Amino acid sequence: MTGSKKRRIRGQGHITVLLCVVLFASCENPMVNYILGERLDTSPVALWNGTWYYSLQEAIDAVPPGPPPEELIQIRRDITSASTMGSGGIVLGGRSIRLEPYVPDRPRITIRRWSSGAPVFLVDSGSSLVLGDGITINGAERVAVSALVELEPGGFFTMEGGSVVTRGRNSSGLGGGVYVAPDGNFTMKDSAIVSDADVYLAYDTTLSVSAMIRFTGALTAFPSIACITPEKYDNGLEVLTGDISYGTTENHKHLDVTPEEMPAPEWSGPRHWRVNSAGHLENVIARRMINGAYEYYTSLSAAFSSTPAPSFPTPRYIELISNVDLDAVTVVMMGQYIDLSVPAGSAYTIKRDATLVSYPLISIQPSASLTLGAPAGSTLSIDGGAKWDVNGDGSPANAAVNVDIATSAPLIELSGAAYAWAELVLNDGVVLKNNDRTSGIGSRNGGAVFIEQGSFTMNGGTIIHNRCAGSGGGIYFGLNLANVAGIPPPRSIQGGSISENHAKKSGGGISLAFPPSITDVEVRMSGGEITGNRASELDPAASTGLTGFGGGVFIPDVFLLTPRINKFIMSGGRIGGNISDSGQGNGVVMDGANDPTELFELSGAAYIDYSDDVLLHYLPGKDCYITLNGSLSAPSLKIRLNLDSYAPPGNRQVLSGMISENLTKFEVDASVSLDANSSTAWITMP
Repeated sequence: MTGSKKRRIRGQGHITVLLCVVLFASCENPMVNYILGERLDTSPVALWNGTWYYSLQEAIDAVPPGPPPEELIQIRRDITSASTMGSGGIVLGGRSIRLEPYVPDRPRITIRRWSSGAPVFLVDSGSSLVLGDGITINGAERVAVSALVELEPGGFFTMEGGSVVTRGRNSSGLGGGVYVAPDGNFTMKDSAIVSDADVYLAYDTTLSVSAMIRFTGALTAFPSIACITPEKYDNGLEVLTGDISYGTTENHKHLDVTPEEMPAPEWSGPRHWRVNSAGHLENVIARRMINGAYEYYTSLSAAFSSTPAPSFPTPRYIELISNVDLDAVTVVMMGQYIDLSVPAGSAYTIKRDATLVSYPLISIQPSASLTLGAPAGSTLSIDGGAKWDVNGDGSPANAAVNVDIATSAPLIELSGAAYAWAELVLNDGVVLKNNDRTSGIGSRNGGAVFIEQGSFTMNGGTIIHNRCAGSGGGIYFGLNLANVAGIPPPRSIQGGSISENHAKKSGGGISLAFPPSITDVEVRMSGGEITGNRASELDPAASTGLTGFGGGVFIPDVFLLTPRINKFIMSGGRIGGNISDSGQGNGVVMDGANDPTELFELSGAAYIDYSDDVLLHYLPGKDCYITLNGSLSAPSLKIRLNLDSYAPPGNRQVLSGMISENLTKFEVDASVSLDANSSTAWITMP
């Protein structure tokens, strides 16, 4: 007996005489500590067919091979080492085994990985393993070269309610929790769960089939039952069978899929997948939380229109979870109030596909609203698909050439109606970039954003590296209709950056409308920056054909549509580093006259770089001036005023309003003088 590798205590009445003599104790007690032989365990581990065994391996070895029904083995204490498990991973070898806790001692049992080599269980062909309620296989986050459970073709592995496979780490990448070969049979029931470890579904390239999971009944371990890693990612690939849905329980919605890592191109990141109601893989790009669980969508259009009832004024919060090549315009429909973001710590891009060249990526309809932003450290990008060469700094404002997609449409278009505005809000973390609106015909105003009958608020974010053949390389603030009270839609820049954009006509950063209709076009700037933009070529909308003016901001004349006014009201923020190819009006151009067709108002912390001169272009017999509506508080501010012509005779008014406290903030050409009274300042021609 001392050489035996198996020590077991049989049922009542069986006595091992030699050991009882040495210990002077009853050997019917399973807690006896043996000192003869090689075994020193303090208690047996597993019970099968009335016999206790000192390791799980011994108990399984005792079961003869054969098909189901499975032989019940009950486990009385946690298995954490080779002495209680056996010498290595357990190969079932054609046996049918069911594992349950020995409830009189322990209602829950953990089988812990003790080795970085073989799987804890290898379920080979013809074998069957069932984990009953209360059985946990725990990988302890030990990095190994195998899954915790490996299921070969022709093998059967079932997890029943309350069983858990968790914390598996597989350095081979073939599943940390469960590896399922094609023609392996893996079933999950009730509240079974695979957590903090994935299920790898192998793919047979010869038969073009994938391994699958079978669900039975309503699975209740929500929100996540398991995470699968398919060897092959393909829309329509079947990975789930059985009760994909059971009654009102949509089991498939609680099966996660490991994101697919995508090599090149450089903008691509991981693609996300879900299992649909047919049990097939489908690529998903967006999600939103509904009743505590995520609903996933295969397109932005599907996400935006995911419920038939209008969402306004309650936002529908949607997260982009994948990079998207957009080949059709996405519409924010009337009554929808969409807040689009990305998960914390992520960076995803909506990019123009080469086939989408005649339409914007996103169109916002009347009485619809879209808010774009991202959490701190995250980025949501809207990309027009242009690729600027590395001439200079590689930006269109520095004459870079686009070697990829050109379009006749902006990135985002607001198309509101009378009394039914469209609305766009930009927050921190959003980037609108790389749109080259120079193909096709028409005015092509607004490189990134074109606004007509719409409200716009920029609280943060970046509009960068866009170009248009018309005016407004970054934004074009177009026609307006007032609401019932006669109030035009609010348009404001409160933060963020409009930088390195290019308008081939005027207004490299932004341009107001020509001509405004029915009501005033008003833009208020209280923060943010308009920097590094460029204007060039001819603008036929300008009253006398100004060429390349308004590198930062262009305020057109409205001709005879009085008493309507183009208004740019600046109380904060910075305009700087912009370029006009004409050499005049690098910062701001007022094209026309103030009586009463234009208003450029300055107050507070508004700051315009000295290099970014303000050009005042006069119509014959008209004055053109800046309105000062408060003290200019920015330290060391010096605004350089410029006229398109200094020819005499007479004076030209350049300032109005609060003159005395602000006059020293302005400078004019050395060949002329700046004179003032209490409410007016003018340039006196020599």
